[in-house]
Amino acid sequence: GVAAHVLTHPSTEVERTYVATVRGDVRAAVVAARRGVELEDGLVLPRAVEARPLGNRKSEFEVTIAEGRNREVRRFCEALGLEVDRLVRVRFGPVVLDRLESGATRPLTGRERRDLELLLGYPVTPVPSPRGRREGEQRTRQRPKRDASHGRKRRKPR
Repeated sequence: GVAAHVLTHPSTEVERTYVATVRGDVRAAVVAARRGVELEDGLVLPRAVEARPLGNRKSEFEVTIAEGRNREVRRFCEALGLEVDRLVRVRFGPVVLDRLESGATRPLTGRERRDLELLLGYPVTPVPSPRGRREGEQRTRQRPKRDASHGRKRRKPR
């Protein structure tokens, strides 16, 4: 609860870095983004903005923000005249997610753990990885086991 609040509340200004695969004039978008863009819910002034051409009229548009408003990066790109094909968060605070697959996990590095502890103000205890799963391997959802009632609620005896 407390950790989630600290990491996600806009008042704590935890930086998040996103990489968007976009179409459009990224050079002009980078210049405009660095000056800030006014959206309907306020000004977005990113901490960092970069662009890299990918070819085939697509580019990577990397932006670091600290506000965390609803669909902020997509709306930001749209206001800059960029069409977003794909959007991936690659960093959340001190934790670098890089290209971690959806649903996959990895242990925190020592530095990430220390930086999180400084941010949160209390120790971060490592979570042991579930037995049988290797580091970075995706977890699979398992159905909860049903009892003989086949999912029906049991009545309390009177």
